[in-house]
Amino acid sequence: NQDKRRSYRVLKASLRNFAENEGLDGNTVRAMPVLEKTGFDGDGWAGNRARLLVPASAKARTLELRIEFPSWASVPTSRFNFTRNGAVVYSEELSRGLYKNVSIPLPASQPAEIVLEASASFALPAPDGRNRSFRLVSAELK
Repeated sequence: NQDKRRSYRVLKASLRNFAENEGLDGNTVRAMPVLEKTGFDGDGWAGNRARLLVPASAKARTLELRIEFPSWASVPTSRFNFTRNGAVVYSEELSRGLYKNVSIPLPASQPAEIVLEASASFALPAPDGRNRSFRLVSAELK
């Protein structure tokens, strides 16, 4: 019969969900800038024109976007033009049935207005029926 040593230390921990504008910076929870979205539905779908406002930051960053132009869209192609503060940063004719990743560099110390435009729109499947051009799957600041 061996004498087993046990430690009965009391450990305290506090768990909570992050707020929308919080994220981890190393081991510290910090407020992160929130992207202001205009022209997007709650599920990410957008019409021909939508806008993201990115607050100024002390360092240069990149906005990583992922958009969907679905295979069931009634239009075969659409021209996508994205601008940052009025200057074109992405322009391409896309065929339906794809997800596209777009990286937009953001300069330090100034806010950025990102405008996403698509030339064509289509009706979402029934019973929805909204007329939309693309879906913003994700938008992440890096």
